[in-house]
Amino acid sequence: MTEERVTLDEYRRRSRFDWIDTSQPIEPVLDSNWRIRDVLPAEGSGVIYGRSGSGKTFAAIDLCCHVAAGRPWRGHTTKGGTVAYVALEGAGSQSTA
Repeated sequence: MTEERVTLDEYRRRSRFDWIDTSQPIEPVLDSNWRIRDVLPAEGSGVIYGRSGSGKTFAAIDLCCHVAAGRPWRGHTTKGGTVAYVALEGAGSQSTA
């Protein structure tokens, strides 16, 4: 059994993924569809970052609960929807006790 050889351009053409040309600057998409305008996009994912102990986890859970309930969050109208909260914090920063 021989493996078919294809060029990178042909591979990209056949792929089900959209390829990004990283040789050019990538500009942000500012007219996005928002779950919470200018805070959380309706598609893709969002990130909250900051110093340790600054309240990121509380803010993320608060935001998630408001989106899940379809309630305004800190004066922002939300588009309610299903929420998945993924905690990617260091193992030492979470306690089950």
